[in-house]
Order: sequence, then structure tokens, then C-alpha cells
Amino acid sequence: MSNEEDNSMPRTNASDVVAMVARSGLGAVPLVGAALAEIVTVLIPNQRSARVEAYVKALAERLEGVVARADALDLADPWKIDLFEEGAFQSARAVSDQRRDYIVSVVARGLSGEQIAVADAKSILWILRELDERQLVILVGYLPQNGWNSEYRRLHADVFETSMPLTMGTPQEEVSKRTYYNHAVDGLVTLKLLNEIFRVDDLKMAKLDHNGKPEVSRRVLSRLGAEVLFYLGFEVKREHHY
Repeated sequence: MSNEEDNSMPRTNASDVVAMVARSGLGAVPLVGAALAEIVTVLIPNQRSARVEAYVKALAERLEGVVARADALDLADPWKIDLFEEGAFQSARAVSDQRRDYIVSVVARGLSGEQIAVADAKSILWILRELDERQLVILVGYLPQNGWNSEYRRLHADVFETSMPLTMGTPQEEVSKRTYYNHAVDGLVTLKLLNEIFRVDDLKMAKLDHNGKPEVSRRVLSRLGAEVLFYLGFEVKREHHY
């Protein structure tokens, strides 16, 4: 095939392919299909465009208060461009304003710092991408000011009210709630954002639960967890965490 023939081929990106395939399948479902087709072709692109626009505007406003001159940011640096693009990509998928604000905070800290700060911010963005909304709420709950009787915990009671002992008569709704909460916390531990403190016996040996695993006495914010919260914009004494 000649170069001329190659150049005449229509250029189709991944989003176009997804939309085209989705529309072809939805055409067979006349009622709901039409509504979903509109989401695929109009609402999703428009919403994502609006989210990225909001991200860029919020980031510009944040940086205005940090740097005296635009050239001090050195936005031609490829590492900073990469960080900005990652922030834009995540913002396009961010449903809540809160998550977008977190992304803006991380990217602003990276762009206004040295190259090592850019690398750190990129690492934090990777972690943020791995966290769902429940995990973010739980992680912020480990700040000292957000203890058990705090206003924060009351505002997020739907996440934190998991202290009821599970019995044979516990409603399945409560069992499910505890299951998802434990899964979220386990994820935070896996990402090393929380440290687990284990129960010990008189010989200082770890006590085991009925499954033969060490019993967890409590969980505390790790140094990495403190770093994440710092980059998200919270006041946290990182030196108190290890």
C-alpha cells in the first residue's frame, strides 16, 4: 500500500472506537439504548472536558498564590509536563470536586518545587489513583483532629459506623457494610498508608485470632500515609509518623 493511500485513511482514536462500538450495540435496545447512546456520545465527552477545564482553572489559581513569576515554574520541563498531564487525566475521571481538589493540590506542590518534588508528586498521584472515595474518607479520618468523637466522623458516619459486633442476627446490610470497610482498610495497609499494631501476650509474642493470623490491636497513620495527606493539602506533622 502506498503512502498516499495510508494518508487517506481516516484517523480514529481509542475514544472514537469505544463510542462507535457502544453505539452499534445500543441501537438494538430502542428505549434505554437511546439514552445510553447519548451518554456515550455527548455527556461523557462534555463532562470530562468540563472537569479538565475546572482542573486547569483551579491549578492556575493555586499556583498564582505560590509563585511570583510564571517562568519560575519552568513549565517547559518535560517532567512537569508529564505531571500536569497525569493530573489532567485523573481529573477527567474525577466525579467529585473533592477528588479534583486533591489532584490540584498534589500537582501544584510538584510544579512549584524542584525535580525531586515533581517525582514525589507523581508517586502521590499514582497512590491517589489507587484509592476509592471510601478509602480517602478513612485515610483522612486517621488525622489526630479527626478522632472518634470528631465532627468529621459524624459527617461520614455512613463510612465509620462499623463498631457493632457481628452476630448471627446481624442484618445483612451491616455485614456488607463491615465487609466493604474492612476491604478498604486492608487496601490502605497494603499500600503502606497505615501501619498495624498487633496484640501481644505476656511473652511479647503476637496473639493469634481464630484464623491463625496476628490480632490487630489498632492501626496508625504511616509516614507514607502522612506524606499523602500532606500532598492532598492537609496539615499533618509528618515527623510524628514512621
